[in-house]
Amino acid sequence: MMMKRGFLILLLSLWALPVTVFADEILYDGTAQWQDFENFMRNREEEERVTGISYMISGAVATLGGLVGYQSSQDNFSRSAYAIAQSVGIGALGYGASIYWNGNEYDSFYRAVRGSSLTPMQKNELLARFLSNEKSERRRARWIRVGTHTLLAVVNFYAASQESNRDVRNLLQFMGGVNAVIAFSYSF
Repeated sequence: MMMKRGFLILLLSLWALPVTVFADEILYDGTAQWQDFENFMRNREEEERVTGISYMISGAVATLGGLVGYQSSQDNFSRSAYAIAQSVGIGALGYGASIYWNGNEYDSFYRAVRGSSLTPMQKNELLARFLSNEKSERRRARWIRVGTHTLLAVVNFYAASQESNRDVRNLLQFMGGVNAVIAFSYSF
């Protein structure tokens, strides 16, 4: 019974990893007009506060649940699963804190330009240049993610092919499959 519960927690923890990978990436696809961008950013502020708090709460729950489960378990596999749950929970806490206090990738640019003495026309020109550069960076970052997850999938599948322990082999194949799916999803 303890083994099944630990395995379930491990699967849920591993499931949470790609969910974090696919977390909301903020993308402004409006016009290069400062007023439109400013409206977009103002709307995002409250969403970011709520999202940040949500991640911090769920991360705290996962961390505490992992701590309690780890302490109450005697089975090594279950303890490993609880340790992974703790790690995922702490990751969610950090991610939530980052969203809550730092916002999205546009915030630094927005705050700098908003507080400047630039004319509306200058703000529009600066925004157009920024959005053009941002688009190129996002494209490069996406292909880096594709390559990274492809390599992770290959390494896990290779390790699985060399592994004699069936349980470890299945786990490595599962992790390889998850990374293959993530790599595939980033390729679009």
